[in-house]
Amino acid sequence: MKSCVGIIGLGSMGASLARNLARHGYKVSVYNRTFEKAEEFVKEAPEEGFALCRTLEDLASSLPAPRVVLSVITAGAPTRAAIEELSKYLAPGDLVVDCANSFYKDSMDLGKEMEEKGILFADCGVSGGKMGALMGPSMMFGGSEKAWELCGGVIKDACAKTKGGEPCAARLGPVGSGHFVKMVHNGIEYALMGAIAEIYGLFRREGFSAEECSQIFKKWDEGDLHGYLIEITGKVLSHRDAKTQKPFVDVLKDEARMNGTGTWTVLSAMELGAGAPSVGEAVFERIVSSEEDLRGAFKPSPAPEISLDSSDAMQALYLSSAVIYSEGFDVLEAASKKYGWGLDYSQIARIWEEGCIIRSDFLPKISEAFKHDPSLPSLLSSPIFEKIEEENGQALRRVVARAVLGAAPCAVLSSSLSYFDELTHPLPLNLLAAQRDYFGAHGYERADEPGFFHTEWEEDGREVRRE
Repeated sequence: MKSCVGIIGLGSMGASLARNLARHGYKVSVYNRTFEKAEEFVKEAPEEGFALCRTLEDLASSLPAPRVVLSVITAGAPTRAAIEELSKYLAPGDLVVDCANSFYKDSMDLGKEMEEKGILFADCGVSGGKMGALMGPSMMFGGSEKAWELCGGVIKDACAKTKGGEPCAARLGPVGSGHFVKMVHNGIEYALMGAIAEIYGLFRREGFSAEECSQIFKKWDEGDLHGYLIEITGKVLSHRDAKTQKPFVDVLKDEARMNGTGTWTVLSAMELGAGAPSVGEAVFERIVSSEEDLRGAFKPSPAPEISLDSSDAMQALYLSSAVIYSEGFDVLEAASKKYGWGLDYSQIARIWEEGCIIRSDFLPKISEAFKHDPSLPSLLSSPIFEKIEEENGQALRRVVARAVLGAAPCAVLSSSLSYFDELTHPLPLNLLAAQRDYFGAHGYERADEPGFFHTEWEEDGREVRRE
């Protein structure tokens, strides 16, 4: 039997992670706020040898020092309350790992509070859903080297493994970095799902059935677009509703909700000064989808016919996906610089190769690009991705043009295209700079000489240099 581990929270993720660890030979002490749920969980798997704990004090008492406890409960106030209560029964040198989808700044604050008590704290993003937590998720750890020494073995045992056998888990940096990387993972996830949905929508507008769309996505999953989200898209589209026998997607409202991590990604990107427009549009698209009263105020407009080439659609989605991944790594770079985390982007791409929701054949390419040049200014500037742009750029332009002319929403696809164009072509913001200086005397930079300037617009039009 390996060393003991405590689990707080036996929802779908916590219960699956507990079973995962037990399967790997760990003695797992379990606690749930509703004791009956914990009791039922233990009874369901007597062979796993779980230690049932009625209180957090019981949980702490059941573990040998230094204690390692994983908290897998709802992020925010519930997580804070549970960890603060647990800390009363811990000793200096014990470790608590928050495995919820917590906001990274909350993790940083909680880490400081635990440090004052002498208790080690770490944050660990866990991706892969219920089955991932059971069979092996991708795990993004943020904490001290000492914290990693205590539980790195546990996490490496529990996580998914790449095709080469490497663990899809690593210590990424100090407290906060784990949840930040997981947050950006989810932001990428939002945008990829948005782009996939828009391509699907174009096919439906052209007259394809759900089953025909399913076959297209299943075929794409056998090629360059291979990935978890493409795989499940093919499966979802072929599923039929048990009540009506209609395609399942045809009985669903065109509304998608969200848990907040996509919004956090956009807000964090703006705060850090990083570009993530495709993620932003994916979030806004979900917000609009749930605005029933607003959408109900408009009568459906006549929809022009759309003719879409399947090869173009595949290439468009391929390039849009590449841009979306690049946006995510731009946000990671901005945070790493601000907080001094020293994130290893090749390593992050590697631990996303298996177990997580955004796993795809893009990840080994991304890992290789950053391994070849860790200081890439942008993923899109790497030779690997420059080739993707050259081969697929015109297809994305054709698809976006057809969508716009056909009055088909394509906010994520068009945003990824615009972001690429913004990086590779001059912007018309010289006019904006002049406007700002005119009404606010904000100043501007010239293209032909260094320095910062202001024009006396309402006086003699004289240009003056500013310090």
